[in-house]
Amino acid sequence: MLRSLIIDDELRCRETLAQMLQLYCPEVELVASADSVESGAKALRDFRPELVFLDVCMHDGTGFELVTQAKELNAKVVFASGHERYAVPAFRAHALDFL
Repeated sequence: MLRSLIIDDELRCRETLAQMLQLYCPEVELVASADSVESGAKALRDFRPELVFLDVCMHDGTGFELVTQAKELNAKVVFASGHERYAVPAFRAHALDFL
């Protein structure tokens, strides 16, 4: 199982992504979710996921603020955003993918 974490400030986005992972990616285990940069940083430390699904824009900052912490924990990052203009910056931050 690949331990994963979803960090997104929109509940509906967290729920939808969790459902899609459950349906289509049974090898991905969702260990936690967080709704802000602050709670995401804590969840990264507490759960030490291997894979992080990370929103770009949240009410208390950006997902880019968490990329360094994820790297330090050897977690791969997949950015999830409704704004395609963040795709290039996401890949510059060494994202595994961009949704």
